[in-house]
Amino acid sequence: MPTQRFFQLTCIALIFAALLGFLAWPCVAMAQAEPAAMQEGNSQLLLPAQQDASVSQQAPLDNFGAGLQLRVGRMGLDPSFSQWALLQWDLAALPPAAQITRAELRLFQTTGGAQPLLLYRILRPWDASRVTWQTVPPAELAGSWTPPADGDQYVRQDITQLVADWVNSPANNPNYGLLLRPDGRTPETRVFDSLEAAAARPPLLYIEYSLPPLRVCYTPVEFCEPAVGAELFTPAGGDPIAVAGADGYVDSSLIALGDELWARLAVARPSDRSVLYATSPQVTTVTGDSFQFYSDSEGRELRMAVSRDKPLLLYDLDLSAQWYLQDDPGRIDWLRTNLIRASDYLYDFSEGQFALGRVTVRQMYEGWDGANIKLLTSNVLHPNAVVGGIVLTETSDISSTILITYTPGSIFMGSYWNRFGEPPGQEVKYQGVVVTEAEMRDDWAIALAHELGHYLLFLFDTYTDGSGVSSETIAEQCAGSAMGNAYKNSNHAFIADQAVWDTNCGATEAHLLLNGRSEWGTIQAWYDWVVVPPSPALQVYPPVPLTQVVFVPATASPAPLAASQVYTLEYQLGQTSSGEARAFLLRDDSLIFEQGKPAQGTDKVELVDARLGDRLCVFDFNDHAEAPDAPRHQFGCESVTAGDSQLAMTLDSAWNPLVTIEQTGPQQLQVSVVQPLVDGSVLRARLIPETDMGGPPQELLRSGDTWRTTFSLASPVPPLYLQVWVEESPAAPQTRRETIADRGAGGNGAYGPARLHSGVLAVSSDGNASYASDEPLELGPGESIAWQSMPGTPPLPPWKRIAGQSYRLDAFPTTLVAQGTISIEYTDSFGVLTAAGAAPQAEPAAQLHFWNGSQWLPLSTTLATPASAADGVQIASARSQGIGVYAVLQAGQPNLYLPQLRR
Repeated sequence: MPTQRFFQLTCIALIFAALLGFLAWPCVAMAQAEPAAMQEGNSQLLLPAQQDASVSQQAPLDNFGAGLQLRVGRMGLDPSFSQWALLQWDLAALPPAAQITRAELRLFQTTGGAQPLLLYRILRPWDASRVTWQTVPPAELAGSWTPPADGDQYVRQDITQLVADWVNSPANNPNYGLLLRPDGRTPETRVFDSLEAAAARPPLLYIEYSLPPLRVCYTPVEFCEPAVGAELFTPAGGDPIAVAGADGYVDSSLIALGDELWARLAVARPSDRSVLYATSPQVTTVTGDSFQFYSDSEGRELRMAVSRDKPLLLYDLDLSAQWYLQDDPGRIDWLRTNLIRASDYLYDFSEGQFALGRVTVRQMYEGWDGANIKLLTSNVLHPNAVVGGIVLTETSDISSTILITYTPGSIFMGSYWNRFGEPPGQEVKYQGVVVTEAEMRDDWAIALAHELGHYLLFLFDTYTDGSGVSSETIAEQCAGSAMGNAYKNSNHAFIADQAVWDTNCGATEAHLLLNGRSEWGTIQAWYDWVVVPPSPALQVYPPVPLTQVVFVPATASPAPLAASQVYTLEYQLGQTSSGEARAFLLRDDSLIFEQGKPAQGTDKVELVDARLGDRLCVFDFNDHAEAPDAPRHQFGCESVTAGDSQLAMTLDSAWNPLVTIEQTGPQQLQVSVVQPLVDGSVLRARLIPETDMGGPPQELLRSGDTWRTTFSLASPVPPLYLQVWVEESPAAPQTRRETIADRGAGGNGAYGPARLHSGVLAVSSDGNASYASDEPLELGPGESIAWQSMPGTPPLPPWKRIAGQSYRLDAFPTTLVAQGTISIEYTDSFGVLTAAGAAPQAEPAAQLHFWNGSQWLPLSTTLATPASAADGVQIASARSQGIGVYAVLQAGQPNLYLPQLRR
């Protein structure tokens, strides 16, 4: 082969040249190199040479610092042919007080022999790029060495004492390296690879050592107050690598040069769920220079500090998921990553003073009642938290002048969340620019960190006004608060300056409810150890991983997970999903898992925990869809089977039930459904509590087109779903007429017994409708306030169109919602509506309306742009009219595509 032929010719040339003297290097075979690594273990170093060179007596003025080989020996009996090698290593990484227990010279020998070598300690500086035979520095004999005779191997020699002198007595024994000389007894030359050899087999110095003492002290460290029990961590995370013992000393054999260390010391346990630490002001990198003399020490020490002025409270929380996670590694990884990210954001918001410690994750409702965080399957669930819900019992505000009572509660999160409240895959524009999924990647974690601000730190929103109405104007004015628009990096902090708080945030719900107490004032009131920052430091990152997420195996397992969690919706007439489409999974006809919404305008729905045998239902009832010629009356239900990923949708423009769920007693609900059906039809309904098994179905009694039944429960009314269907068995792919309505699901309702502060008390499951009370309320057992997302809408007045959908506010007793504010977010997506051939007309403002049972009543409405709103999203607010149906209506063309014309 040409390459082999070239190698043979080159070797012949080199061998011939070798007969002429030192300048030609003999040809050597290639062998496996011993890998070079700076750190072999906690007390081991493997250092490549810093510089090396050969010198030749035959060429006394020539420099060979760039040569590929180090040659030690002589070519004949004439001593003028001697060849020496110089080597030096950089030992600065080792602290002067390190104890050298073993040091070993390792050279890769390509040509061996019987020639013994002499080792000299070099006594003056030298430069590999300049040194020649005539400028070799003086050296003193330090020992002899006869390496093995064979080539193609690393040969080794102990030089422990020499290296120990260099490290521990640098003043008397400066490290200028080694000189290797032949002893002159045999006319041979040993050849070693140099630093420049292409085979990467450099001269090595292997060192085993022990570091000087390492000690953890409270600041200041000059006169050490021992931090006994302090834990040391590295950025790799996991368990502490060392713990400070008596007098604060750490076993230094557990520490390595180059380690980055951070210390914390538990100083208090405020509750069974939290630990308060004094922590290091910064990460310490272990270097030779880190070990210093202190006036109260016997020798060099590395002293790390923990400071009471750098406190950190770690909370251990329990999370319970509605669904089974164990057989979905992707979802487990997603959840673990986002919980850690949420903790990191909380750390950032709080200037490094709060984070999550251990998060214990249970599944399939196990531990649900006591969970701090409740994770639901819906992809549009509006995150919400009980303010101060970390308390163990009903607790009054820390200030006697603030008449707020905090009760134990939870944080509710959905399976997906972005700042616009849209399902995954939904295109969102903000200020005319499409916001990508990558840009919203951390929105779920940021939202949870914001909710932790409510839950753990007793903070209120700064993006809502005194009536609890979301306002982008207020959020922008009260800048610098994570309780406002937390998706802006500039808001990753809490406000301490009282003047700034009063001036910029005086119109916020937080300022009103807490009598002007600032955010850091509130935090310090509840946690008196905090250090109020003089000014916010944005982007504060944990020095080491602080949060551990532990998944507890479920006690039982469901049916196998469906291979596809994305279903194609086979709409009729080429339609796609409207903004009011909703998806549900029913398991064993007795458990319900709301999935949220498909992305609007698509034919896809992403599911969570769809399992073989589940019943998947998608309902899209919308007489007033986004385009006047595109109403939706489509629905479909089918069992999840192996290999299937399509759901056939049924089109029935006559099926548009108007469902009302009204609590009429502590343990009683009255259900009414307005829906024309042919004589002899049977309509049934079943209540399915959000977190429990559904009860038996009940047949509804008919009076004209209205159907009614009353459900009597064995316990107070909980958050729940109502499944309504016509008792029929149509031929596939048609499905029976069916719908599902919710009341107070997703943690968004208010349920007694509870004493509630004023402000937002109830929100619809999609976060669009809210009720804010003017005054604090006390709910007795069985009392509640809840929204119902309506599957149908009462008939609209002429020349009116609905923006989005209608929502029904319910309460028991009804007086609970008599004094307050109703708000509904909507998307102004109709554009300018004109009659055929007519000139465009300006679109009038939207207006909140109330259905009084016979007609829509317009309400005096305030319009605003909510915080973190996509383009076109507005919020309409008006005074509460009590229980009943609310909707945002706009003027427009009458709907010419009535159901009877679409058949």
